[in-house]
Amino acid sequence: MCHHPVQKDLDGALRLELLEAVAGTKGREVTSQPDLRWGIHFLDASGECLHKVYLDGAGTRAVMDGATAKVNHRLVHWLERNFGRQ
Repeated sequence: MCHHPVQKDLDGALRLELLEAVAGTKGREVTSQPDLRWGIHFLDASGECLHKVYLDGAGTRAVMDGATAKVNHRLVHWLERNFGRQ
């Protein structure tokens, strides 16, 4: 089970924007460990964790389901827009 301090059910435009950001995230596997700052756990309807994604502050390195990768900025830009400091 995932431990998630902030839980938000996404619907409408916010959900569509997240799906587009995930679909637009491109990456390649790397071996160095990033300095992680953001985390997203994707849960099913029963609350079971399906996927875990963690990003560094710049959004260029990630750990996705345990695999370390270098990624583009799509997902971190979505996180900053919707959950960053107001």
